[in-house]
Amino acid sequence: MANLLDIFRTHSGERLMEKTEELTSQDRSKIQRTFTFTLPALLSVFQKNEALLLKDFQDLISFIEQADLISEGNNIIVHQLDPDQIELLENCSDLQKMDKESFQKILKISAGFIAAIITQMKKKEENAQISDLIQSLNGQGVEYDKVFIRTLVKNEDSPDLIDSSEEIALGKKNNNDDQSILGGYSGGR
Repeated sequence: MANLLDIFRTHSGERLMEKTEELTSQDRSKIQRTFTFTLPALLSVFQKNEALLLKDFQDLISFIEQADLISEGNNIIVHQLDPDQIELLENCSDLQKMDKESFQKILKISAGFIAAIITQMKKKEENAQISDLIQSLNGQGVEYDKVFIRTLVKNEDSPDLIDSSEEIALGKKNNNDDQSILGGYSGGR
């Protein structure tokens, strides 16, 4: 069963961490701890909202690298949460032992990132309800786990995501006009 925190085991999660470090100047461990708090918290609050989609963007990596993460997240927070909810979440900075300004930035980045993931998932599975996508992200459901995983993989159609052991060992690319079935492993070249 996949959930949103699995993002940190992917390239997208690594890029999100790097970009957040640039934007907040905070220690990586504090950022990760704060994301571990803000992502599930926002998912639970967003559970009742159906209007989480962002304008179209190419993929998750392009969103992380090119979008104004703080501004996008702020727009989501302002439109999805009431002022009391916003204040309550923003006051949790003490729990994370982080200054309030950095915590607010990470909170906004988290909101924008969740919206970006949901937008990409909705793009891949147009008939899905946003509440069902959110349930898959927070681990309550498994119906859209594969859609979530496809969202994390940049080029899901390529069977060559991982180089063959020959390519890795010999540092060469696969030659499609090689006549040998065994590809030279038996010394036939």
